[in-house]
Order: sequence, then structure tokens, then C-alpha cells
Amino acid sequence: MRLKESELRKVIRSWPEYDAGMITFIEPGKGSDIGVSDCLLTMDGRLVPLELKRGSDVLSQLRPSQRAWHRDQLANGVDTFGLTLVDTAHVKLFKVELTGGRLGNLRQSFLKSWESTEDVSFGQLIDVIRAQYGGTL
Repeated sequence: MRLKESELRKVIRSWPEYDAGMITFIEPGKGSDIGVSDCLLTMDGRLVPLELKRGSDVLSQLRPSQRAWHRDQLANGVDTFGLTLVDTAHVKLFKVELTGGRLGNLRQSFLKSWESTEDVSFGQLIDVIRAQYGGTL
């Protein structure tokens, strides 16, 4: 079975926080390549970019425009994250980081994995992201 990013989108859209407006999907028109992350999470009055991908990591799946967008955001102090669908159910969360300034290299830091898409929730994502800042933003 071929993994599809749309399966991960479907799971996230089923969360109650999506209906509450705490998750916003960015869906450019067909053929558009603007590079913006797939969705924004509302967390403590901030928008947190979340890139959705399939496979074992985020960076290998980024298009050049997405790499440029993440570099720009990171260089301007915006933290970005990636959520991947590793196989039919296994999910991993990564923090995307920049080394060496705006034109530097992107790298990813593994934060957490879940054995099933049913095991991961908006609250768990937010808790893991908050932990990156000592529990608060």
C-alpha cells in the first residue's frame, strides 16, 4: 500500500480542535508551489507551523520552495515542526532547525513517535512542542 500524506490530513481533520478553529490547513491551488507549511496549530496565542509528510523523516520530502520557506521562518525566529506518517499507522514528530544562518543547512530533531495514528492527538502534539520551551511559550 502506498502511503499518502492525505491520510495524515484526514486524521488531523478528525480532531475536535480542527472544528474549534485551532488547526488551519494551507492548501494552495493545484500547481502552486509557495512552500508554506501544510498547517498551522494555534497554541498559547501563537501559530505553530506543522509540515505533514509521509516516510521516516521530514527533510528528505521537502521541495525546494518548502526548504526556502522553512529557512526564512527559522531565520526570523519562528520554530517549525514536521509530522510524518511512517507506515500505515506509525507517526513521528520532528522539530526543524537551521544551522548557519538563513542560507545554512536544515536539520531535524526527532521529538516523539506514536505507534498508531489513533494514539496521537492535538493535546499530545502541543505538550511535546511546549516541552521544547520548558513547558510554556
